[in-house]
Amino acid sequence: MVPLLFVLINFSLFAGGAKEEKAPENGTWALCITKFDVSALPQTRNVVGQLVAQNLVLALNTVSTRLRIEEEDEYYRTSASFKAQKDAAKKLADKQAERDKLLFSGNPDWMYKADLKKIDKEIEKLRNGFNTARTASVNIEVEPKIQLTENTTKGDFPEPPAIGGEYYFAQTQKVDGFITGKVSDFHGRIYVQLALWSIHSRKVTYTDSIIFSTEDIDTASSEIAQRLVLDISGMDSAGIQITAKPDNALIVIKGHIEGRGETDSLTYAPQDVDVTISAPDHETVETTVTLKEGEKVDLSVELTSIQQSKYRIETKDGSEASVYTGSMFAGTTPLELEGDKNKLQDINIETPLGHVAQTVFKIEDKPVILSPLPPPLEGRTEKARHEFYNAYGRFWITLPAMIFSMGLYNVTVLGYNSAYNTKRYDNGVLRDWSGESQSMFYATMALSVGMGLFLAESLTRLVIYIWEANRATNPLTPKKKTQDVERGSEPPPTLLTEPAAPGGPANSVPGIPGVEQNGSIPGEITGPGEITGPRGH
Repeated sequence: MVPLLFVLINFSLFAGGAKEEKAPENGTWALCITKFDVSALPQTRNVVGQLVAQNLVLALNTVSTRLRIEEEDEYYRTSASFKAQKDAAKKLADKQAERDKLLFSGNPDWMYKADLKKIDKEIEKLRNGFNTARTASVNIEVEPKIQLTENTTKGDFPEPPAIGGEYYFAQTQKVDGFITGKVSDFHGRIYVQLALWSIHSRKVTYTDSIIFSTEDIDTASSEIAQRLVLDISGMDSAGIQITAKPDNALIVIKGHIEGRGETDSLTYAPQDVDVTISAPDHETVETTVTLKEGEKVDLSVELTSIQQSKYRIETKDGSEASVYTGSMFAGTTPLELEGDKNKLQDINIETPLGHVAQTVFKIEDKPVILSPLPPPLEGRTEKARHEFYNAYGRFWITLPAMIFSMGLYNVTVLGYNSAYNTKRYDNGVLRDWSGESQSMFYATMALSVGMGLFLAESLTRLVIYIWEANRATNPLTPKKKTQDVERGSEPPPTLLTEPAAPGGPANSVPGIPGVEQNGSIPGEITGPGEITGPRGH
């Protein structure tokens, strides 16, 4: 009984057919921004209009939908209904014209009647469809997506339409609305006027203006853009107010500084906003806050202070050396510095004699002792580089000399041939010119050979230089050394932070062959907490 009932229910569903709900029409609301009128500004300030327009684009990208008002909904509903009737009427007219053509088809009577019967059925269907289009209610999207035109997103703003040409402009740009703007000078300040023209009302539906100084352009642009976004979205505004500790904490919302320690109650369109709060000697907080329509967010943040540690830089022998933190000069040894605890710090020192040392360590309340060593001698790579540069220089010296010599040779040959053909000079003069031509020929040949040799030498030296440079490059994973390193190729300096207790066992430091926990490097330096510098940076 149950299976039979299930079959009957399914049969009735399929027989009746389920009506598919048609998707709403006009799902997008296209918008473009025109080029701002800056004719009233001095030439040096013309860029202000472009900057304001670009800030409007950034602000409009933060809102996704628009809530249609009753007047706008009625316009698009009427437009969609008219379009549906127009399409249905065109299909009906085309089919009736096709029926009229049957009279002139020349088909047999039986075929003509069959075609006529078939097309009459189709006409009846189209006539019913036209009547349905006239009475049917069109479903319009209440919250269409806001879509900026491609040129607007690229910053290629079109020229605004002339008065009376707004509707034609909207049709050609295929937009539902467009923004125009004018920027002028107001007693040394900037005066910006905005207007929004909408196709549903065929008039300007929103205007706004703001006066600001040049240095406040970002804040002013953000303010006027937020008001425009609220009007376009048709939604209620959202609010946010932030309180931060310590009192000097800098509060930045959407890239704009809004205050220190506390902000006013700020109004935005419903969206996600990026908030950054920072203060000296405190950890920075970065977060994203979701602002909902008609709601206000009260945010309270207390920054965590960063613990500081003092450390001392000195040399083993007590000599004076310049200390650099990264590339910045910090002072001379002995030097006491302060930094964020457990933060990696890069230290370089250099003595007046050019002896250097370098190390990277975590900042702790411990002394750092460095032993500067003389820089390494010039190696094979440096020698190969100099030899390549010398050979390459010789090639570029002989090349122009050879070209100049070849030119002189051609001149002497042309002069000799001209004198010989015109018979204006005796044989003695011709012999002199012939000798000069031969001399220039030999000089040109010698320079050509030299140039070729220097070119070959340059290429050879280049190959040698590349070979030596590759050989001298340190591998990403250095091989473990089992023997003591020779002087002149010491490993990079290492900070030994946990010396063994006096009289205790000397445990080796992992990853550093030959270095023990008590700070002893064979043949070099001994002592707790000491660092041996390399011979070069």
